[in-house]
Amino acid sequence: MAIGDVPSFGPSERLLYGLPSKITIDSKAEGCSGIKMAVGPYKRHSYQVSGTNSAVGKFNIYGSNDRNAALDEYQLIAQYSVSPTSNVGGLMYSDEFLFDYAYCAINPYTGGTFTVIEKHSP
Repeated sequence: MAIGDVPSFGPSERLLYGLPSKITIDSKAEGCSGIKMAVGPYKRHSYQVSGTNSAVGKFNIYGSNDRNAALDEYQLIAQYSVSPTSNVGGLMYSDEFLFDYAYCAINPYTGGTFTVIEKHSP
């Protein structure tokens, strides 16, 4: 690895080092959902959402303090429409919350490919 190269980490390892995590959401079969993250040590949360020309959906952020909660038991924190007409350049969202766990999802989802880059910091 050359000087300045960033090592490749999975989403959980990237969270530990305070690095952004990139998630592609493009299939209804996958539940249009990102990864459940243990975000308890972090209070600042930032999300950058972009989509292909045909990407239409609602970007949602969910939170919970229950380690064993199923995804459908999480509570909605924020929701924004994303489409080529409402957010041509994408969506930037940042917030402060102290929930122990969080995940993002595109739901409802009507097509296209979304890319979500999220970062959690103290």
